[in-house]
Amino acid sequence: MTLGEKLLPVLVVVYVGRKLEAAIFRLPTFPILTAAPFRLRPPRRKEPVDVEMTRINPPLYLASTTITCRYCKAAMHAVALIAPNVPETEGDVCILCDITELPDSVLSFIQSRFPTFRRQFSKSAQSEYFANTCPVCGVLSGDHYLHSEPGAPFFPTTDEEARRLTIDPVALQGSIDVQASLRMGSGDLILNNGRSRESQ
Repeated sequence: MTLGEKLLPVLVVVYVGRKLEAAIFRLPTFPILTAAPFRLRPPRRKEPVDVEMTRINPPLYLASTTITCRYCKAAMHAVALIAPNVPETEGDVCILCDITELPDSVLSFIQSRFPTFRRQFSKSAQSEYFANTCPVCGVLSGDHYLHSEPGAPFFPTTDEEARRLTIDPVALQGSIDVQASLRMGSGDLILNNGRSRESQ
């Protein structure tokens, strides 16, 4: 039945004190509207989207440090990729964040050392990207927290802050393509002051 009028019988019960005096059926004097039936539509197919990739030439470095999980307060690793040779940036040292696409060889290199670096959904960003994840509670420490504010783990502003980071070279056979945001301004400070793992 489509949206329209429908009269339904109504049971009327009359009590006096605790004694049942009457129970009658009557028709209401007003129309009751019933909802029209509906059909579920199949989900729309998403059209393929052209993803813009960024070319990165060797060398490539992995910066790592230990931070405190903002949720459960456990100690956890955090990592970031540093690329000093990105053709489109005219020589600026870039720090990669919000990474959504990485070559398998680079991802395997990172996860062999830091397995908690994995694809996660960020409620803040409302998207998925490769994020640093707490091994205890599984909550990610978002790239905005790690990269955006001066003094953040991957936004050092002094030599001392940069020395808290450990630098590992990532073996590349040639240029790679990634999908990520590029941050500039503190990459030189990290590469000049970060500690190499061999020297520790």
